[in-house]
Amino acid sequence: MYSLCWTPVSALELENELQVRSKDEPLGNYIYYPDHLVAMPQPIFDQNRPLDSADSILKTVKTLLDEPIFKGAVPAAMKYFFRGGRKLTLKDGEDLSVGEFFGRATGNRELIDNTLGALMHGVWGGDLWNLSMQSGLFSKTTLPSPEKGKIWYPREDEELRERMFRLHSHANEMLRNLMAKGENSEYIWFKKGFSTLTDALIRVLKQLGVTFKLNDPVQSISLHPSERIAIKSTKTVQNALYDKVVSTIYAKTLAGLTVNKLPSLARSTAVTIRVVNIWYPTPNLNAPFNGIGYLIPSTTPHNEEGVLGVLFDSDREHRGRNYGGDTVPGTKFTVMMGGHYWDTEPSYMYDENKCIAMAKAAVERHLMISESDAAGAVAITKLCHNCIPQHTVGHRERMVNAHHELLRAFKGNLAVVGGSYQTPGINSALRGAADIAFQISGGFWGNYAGETVGKTGLQRFVRPMSDSWRQAEKGDKRAFPLKFGHPPLPEWHEEGRDD
Repeated sequence: MYSLCWTPVSALELENELQVRSKDEPLGNYIYYPDHLVAMPQPIFDQNRPLDSADSILKTVKTLLDEPIFKGAVPAAMKYFFRGGRKLTLKDGEDLSVGEFFGRATGNRELIDNTLGALMHGVWGGDLWNLSMQSGLFSKTTLPSPEKGKIWYPREDEELRERMFRLHSHANEMLRNLMAKGENSEYIWFKKGFSTLTDALIRVLKQLGVTFKLNDPVQSISLHPSERIAIKSTKTVQNALYDKVVSTIYAKTLAGLTVNKLPSLARSTAVTIRVVNIWYPTPNLNAPFNGIGYLIPSTTPHNEEGVLGVLFDSDREHRGRNYGGDTVPGTKFTVMMGGHYWDTEPSYMYDENKCIAMAKAAVERHLMISESDAAGAVAITKLCHNCIPQHTVGHRERMVNAHHELLRAFKGNLAVVGGSYQTPGINSALRGAADIAFQISGGFWGNYAGETVGKTGLQRFVRPMSDSWRQAEKGDKRAFPLKFGHPPLPEWHEEGRDD
């Protein structure tokens, strides 16, 4: 839900810093396979634009038939929609990898590798044959078909929707307008990056008397006889005691700090990403492939650099308007390297100069950038170690076990939140943080007391997967107040709700 992001934006008075790209300004998405960029079909279905829609559909069909990346797409679609593939479901406690699930559903491993494999590189930096189907992007696909005229939506969104409108419907009309604006956006960002949000949070929290301890690494976490959480750090002589601790770090690192108290989290894995930012003095070097960028599946040959994908930063930031703060013309790219390719940690992953050279070579080969255009390029890089936790097959079961281990070893006074548990991404991080903060503050209420993240942050995983979803009709404005063309709900009190 885009909605959650707008609460801190409004509260921190960041509306003027926020940038929104409308869904009416779509950007192209590409996959590099086998030796060129392929535009991902974005067919138009608009009854008010019949000629545009017809032309778009014809182009989509042509792409599906002509491009090698979509080899076997038609029989795969037939199997999925008309020969039982769509009916493939998973029972509670059952899990498959994303690759295996869709491989069974479509009967075409090559197509799945080419397309979903590229998508998994973009979201997780991971291997779709290891990532869990029951966790992440496709969990709803494992459910049986909903009743006629209805669709599935996450059960936890009921609580979030009512919480947000209950708290803010009277106090902040701007919030409601921002939320509606966000629902019509393709994506959102801040002029100076998402650190704008965290910097503002730090500033406000300091004003409220919150203490920040920086550059003081934690060495151990244990349970004190008083049942408070004891933390030993590099700069403390004695353990510091806390009533409640919330950990947002990589789960395996947390497990190491607790001295074998959380074996389920010790089994967590993550991938390392090398990010290389490159600026070329020549503008629009990615033309005619303007858009968001491109991803590279593991089936693409000659990808010795281990590139996962490339973002067209110049297009995303200003494409006709200066969305960002750039004043110098040129073309900017962000290259993402590594991921599951670097599970064995090749020695060159720590060599900045070599990685920059590899990233430049890959981009210049893919986009056929000439030596003259490549001259004068400037690049910087950063290694993000274990930055994207991997929700591999069996993730939900491990989280259930971790929930009980946290209760047993730390009496519920140590909680967890972050990418090791919830799906990666800004929205998921904001949602997880808001939920655990709301839990600690005692904000959950009424019938939703049993729907919360609980003392550990993982209580929702205890629910069976089948009980984590609800059905509603698209026309249900209470279930979807900002979707399917529905405006924000009127004030709760106007509908007779007793808060």
